[in-house]
Amino acid sequence: MTNSITNPTNLKTSFGTWGRWAKRVGICKECPEPIEKGTEIIMSAGRTPEGYSYRNSWHLECWVKQLRRYLAEHPYIIKPGHPGKGRPSFNLTGEQRLCRRALITKFSRLGDKKREAVDLGLMVKLESLQQEGREMMAAMKDLGGVPKSWLM
Repeated sequence: MTNSITNPTNLKTSFGTWGRWAKRVGICKECPEPIEKGTEIIMSAGRTPEGYSYRNSWHLECWVKQLRRYLAEHPYIIKPGHPGKGRPSFNLTGEQRLCRRALITKFSRLGDKKREAVDLGLMVKLESLQQEGREMMAAMKDLGGVPKSWLM
């Protein structure tokens, strides 16, 4: 059995589009010229939403021309204020980042202590733990803001 690593002439992508040498004469989807046997082609196969199978083939140059036309019509736009995927990072120094991480860990431990105090019925201890949590929230405001999960 061959795959795209052992057989680089038949590279398939996850989108059902691949390149190969033409095994037979065909028609290019982009231009009316025939595809000759043994030339480089791009093939695409899949199913329509109605369930019908399809298979298309292009000359390599026609497919690249079509791709460039698509990219010209749909330019890459960088959204201002956000560098890419995911949550934007905080502009913190290394020391501030370590301090924020330590506060997050302490707040998590504080939650465990609060649950333990409630289970044991120690309401005085619970009040002091809640005051400690409010102090941590005040300290966290300078380090990128208080996490939403803390506000519940």
